[in-house]
Formats: sequence, structure tokens, C-alpha cells
Amino acid sequence: MDPVDLSDGRSEGGSSSSLLQVDISDALSERTWVKFTVHTRTGMPEFSRGEASVIRLHEEFIWLHDTLCENPDYDGYVIPPAPPRPDFDSSREKLRRLGDAEGNLTKEEFNKMKQELEAEYLATFKKTVAMHETFLCRLAAHPVFRRDANLRVFLEYEKDLSVRGKNKKEKLAGIFSSFQKTGQGWLGLLLLLLIIIIIILVQVQADIVHVNCDLLPSCCTLESRIFHHRILA
Repeated sequence: MDPVDLSDGRSEGGSSSSLLQVDISDALSERTWVKFTVHTRTGMPEFSRGEASVIRLHEEFIWLHDTLCENPDYDGYVIPPAPPRPDFDSSREKLRRLGDAEGNLTKEEFNKMKQELEAEYLATFKKTVAMHETFLCRLAAHPVFRRDANLRVFLEYEKDLSVRGKNKKEKLAGIFSSFQKTGQGWLGLLLLLLIIIIIILVQVQADIVHVNCDLLPSCCTLESRIFHHRILA
């Protein structure tokens, strides 16, 4: 699918040192992801240049949201919700079914239904992109979040951010942090520690069973040799 121009002709005036203007100028929908072109204009001295355009995936938006949520400096601030994951499966499935039924429809019926489904897909696509843009605009308008270092990386760094999932250690650290932030106290922490101990014991038991399974053939062979030796004696 060709890139979709999502600009709305907004004024680009203003060049003060507090200017931070962010928009998604266009986006490209591929089968498994959407590539968002994020365009930034700024006069803030924290940025290395006054204008930048970068390509971002949905996972990178989630990364930015998570870094804000996990930053203790932002405790007490209302962080804008992360944009939802792009989901065009329903529209694509309808288009696929229409293609399968093409032989049972007249040319006029097929073209009409195709246009309706394409319009539905485009409306869903634009809504998804608009929600990602709204997330960035709310950050750019916030007096504190607009100066966040990770936001600057997101808006300026031209290469892939190499966003990855959290490992087990990071997840546990996040759980401990959430308990501390929500003020659930020692009772919650003790319950969490108990759950972790149970998980470790289950893992140790599984490792023991695995070792026993590996040793079982050798033990059986040794017993067979001893029994055979006794018969010969």
C-alpha cells in the first residue's frame, strides 16, 4: 500500500526556544506492521537540530511509554496512555472473502463492495495513526515530559531503536517497583517473595527430574551388566 499523507495543513509558524511541534506526516501499512514517519520541529536547545524526520514502529511507541512509566522522577504525573496496537485483520479478512466471492458477484456489485471495504480500511488506518500522533503531541505539550531524554531519542535518532522485550530480571524489578509505588507494603512484598520461591522450587524440581531421566538409561545398563555377571559367576 502506498504511503498515506496525514498532514492537515497546520501552521508551522513560531521559532521560540520552547517550540516543540510533532506530527506524523505519513505512514506505510505493511502486512505485519505500520511504519510511522514522525516529523519534529523544535527550537529547544536540548535537541541537536531544529527539524527531524524518523521512521518508527508501534513497538517503539510502547517502549517510549514504558520508559516514562518506569521513571521514578515522574511519580505523581499522569502519563498519556499508550496508543493501541494497529489491527487491520478484520478489514483484510473481509477483502480476502470478497476476493473469494468475486465469481459469484456482478462486476458492479464487486467494485461497489470493494470500494466500501477499502474506505473502511483507510478510515481504520487513519484513526490508528491519529491515536499514535495524539500520544506524541500530548508528550510534546507537557511541561515536564517534553524535556525527557528518551523522548528526544525517539524523535531524533534516525536508526532503529532495537526495542526488545524485558528479561525476567527486569520484569521482577518492575513488579517490585509497582508494589512500592502503589504502597501495598510488606504484606504484598512477602506474598511476591513467596510466589518467586515457589517458582524457583518448581524449576529446581523440574531440573532434578530432567537429570534423573538422563541417568535412567545408564543405571538400567549398569544393572543389566551386574545381573549378567552374577549369572555367569
